[in-house]
Amino acid sequence: MTTSNSIKIVGFNGIEPLFPPADIHKFLATNSVVRVWFRKKNGDIRSLTGTVNPDAIPHDQRPTGQRTPPANQICIYDLENADWRSFRADNMVQMEVVSWFGRWLVKEGHAK
Repeated sequence: MTTSNSIKIVGFNGIEPLFPPADIHKFLATNSVVRVWFRKKNGDIRSLTGTVNPDAIPHDQRPTGQRTPPANQICIYDLENADWRSFRADNMVQMEVVSWFGRWLVKEGHAK
């Protein structure tokens, strides 16, 4: 079960995602911090807490606009590992909104 703060992306096991990459990019741009689950190249499922919000990214790691990734590639700053990560949109399994309160992350959505 997911709450209204979560969207479930069905892109696992070869099923087409419910949301096109443009909608995923829009969701990331309008939510400060999100938790994302995606399938890695080796088939493992990985999760990360990340953002594309420049205010939450260290100044020296903010995007410069010099590189434009392919439309189906999702780039997100991993707050737990302090580095950029990317994955293909069709490998995303689930995404939910997380709130940023100072240095603590508080989960607003609940997903199984």
